[in-house]
Amino acid sequence: MKSSFYILIGLLLSTGLLFGQLERETRVADSEVLDFSDFPNYNSADDVAVQFFSVTSISEDLFISRSGEYKRIQVTAHSISRAHYYDSGGDFILYRKGLDPEGQVIYTPVSACKVPANTKDIIIAINSTKKGYTLFCIDMSLRAQELGTARFVNLTTGNLLVLLDEERGLVEPGQGVEVEFDMSKTKFFNFKIAVQYEAEARVVFTKRYPFRGKTRRLFIGYLSGSNSASAGPFRVFSSMNAGTERRPVSVDGQ
Repeated sequence: MKSSFYILIGLLLSTGLLFGQLERETRVADSEVLDFSDFPNYNSADDVAVQFFSVTSISEDLFISRSGEYKRIQVTAHSISRAHYYDSGGDFILYRKGLDPEGQVIYTPVSACKVPANTKDIIIAINSTKKGYTLFCIDMSLRAQELGTARFVNLTTGNLLVLLDEERGLVEPGQGVEVEFDMSKTKFFNFKIAVQYEAEARVVFTKRYPFRGKTRRLFIGYLSGSNSASAGPFRVFSSMNAGTERRPVSVDGQ
């Protein structure tokens, strides 16, 4: 019986299907080391507020650029970082620092992703793989997710069967599902995730959450790479906020 259980876990991992559960609330990753990314202020009212969500641990130094200046980012696995501000031209790019044949410092792009148009707030999910890095952009503007809603985003490699309050459906990789609540009332809602295995739906995550007030909640489902018997590789990250930051009308405050 025990050997069959571990065989099942191996099958889920090899096919991109997921097992286990974990939920964490937002932890702000902050650093006062100047070498780390520290773009706390706007250069322009058009700057995009970027938070990093690391799916896996990252051992090497990675950099972002703003107006020709490069700063090293600091990310903590399975948490969302503080906000940084990026003069996006439509693409978000991560760089690696190195030397050219003449010994001069150069910054080489290692991964990129598209930034949605007309947004000023995003989360960049970073996943380290054997082939490099993959980036996924989550639009966190109020246009993309209004207050009074809960949203689930599938960052795994497999289809997930999701029940989010009264919304039920198949969520493909990179897609999401959202449900709206009455902000004048407190409601406890069910959140369940299942995978299809051999024509059978198997629940891999289930939890009950409260929703109250003028807030919004984001759930991120992802594969951590861990296959410990206690947790399994599947994770659900939960973050709740009251919307986006107020933006200046102009750079000089007028």
